[in-house]
Parts: sequence; C-alpha cells; structure tokens
Amino acid sequence: MPSKRHSSFYLAAAAGIVVALVTALLTPAQALLWGSCTFFALYLTLGLSRFARADADFLRRNAVEEDAPPWALVIVTIAVIVASLASLFQMVALNDAGPLQLAATVMSVPLGWLTVHAMAAHHYAYEYYAGASGDAGGKGGLDFPLKSAPDGVAFLYFAYVIGMTAQVADVNVSSRTMQKLVLLHGIFSFFFNTVILAAAVNVVVSF
Repeated sequence: MPSKRHSSFYLAAAAGIVVALVTALLTPAQALLWGSCTFFALYLTLGLSRFARADADFLRRNAVEEDAPPWALVIVTIAVIVASLASLFQMVALNDAGPLQLAATVMSVPLGWLTVHAMAAHHYAYEYYAGASGDAGGKGGLDFPLKSAPDGVAFLYFAYVIGMTAQVADVNVSSRTMQKLVLLHGIFSFFFNTVILAAAVNVVVSF
C-alpha cells in the first residue's frame, strides 16, 4: 500500500480549486459550492477508503504521510462551516434551481461533515503513532478497548463518535496532547451540529 506525503489532501485540494475557478467563470455564485463538494468527495474517495483498510503496521510506518498538514485542518474546518451554512441558506433562494444544483447543495453539508471528521481521524492516528516530532515510535495517548493495536477503523470510530456526540465513548484519553485535540474536536462538533441543525430547521420553516 504505497503512500506519498499528504497526496490525498493535495490532489483533492487541487481538483477543488480548479473546479471552483472554472465555475467562477460561468456562475460565480456557485463556485464555493462546487469547489468544496469536489474537494470533499475526492478526499473521502481517496483518503477515507485507503485509511479504512489500513492496519496498525501500515499506520505505524506511514503516520506522517497519512496525516493532513496541520494548517489544512483549520482551513478545511472554516471552509466546511462556510460552505454548509451558505448551502443551507442558498436553498431558500433556489426556487428555480436545477436538480444537479439542488443535489450538490444538499450533499455539501454531509460531505463536509464526513470530511472534517475523517481528517480528524487521520490526525489522531498521526499523534498516536508518530507524535509532533515525526518519530514513528508509537506515542499513544488513547487507550482503545482492543486486544491489538488500533487500525484505521478504530481511529475513524473514535473521530466520528466525537463528531456525532461531542464526547468520547469507550476510548480513554491518556495524554495532554490528545486531551487538547479531543477538546477542540468536541467543541467544534457541538457548535457545528447545533448551528447546522438550527439552520436546517430555519430552511425547512422558510419553505
């Protein structure tokens, strides 16, 4: 299973930028929508599918390569919030929108949600197996109720539980670095879910 540093992220980002620029020339108001949907869909297809099949040995050897750049987490998080809110409120004005535009508007929210927490899962794996120094010696920080070392599915489970509930379940956090990451992840998840739910209700009431 070969790996190139951040390849999934950069390829998806490049495709999203190209689509956004092309769309901006045709219909500027939809550039963010189509660019973000392209990035979300491609990142999930390339990164999530491979990560879900990764075993502990692969993650231990390739933790640095599988993780997205730290600055990317911030940018994508902001982009997801903006794209999701813009898409929801744009639905109110889409009385004459075609089925393709309407589908992209609806799908941008769950795609963005899936992408943020998939990137979080990658980062948890990086911190667990490599740490900020990049030394793939197994730093730990999460205690999984498993008989073997955690694989990609274990980190996806951990990240998406936080994404859905803004709290951890049966995985104990045992390092200060992981505590900070989980705290930020939980705060984001709570406010994102709350704001998106409120916005969705507002959109439904508007129809």
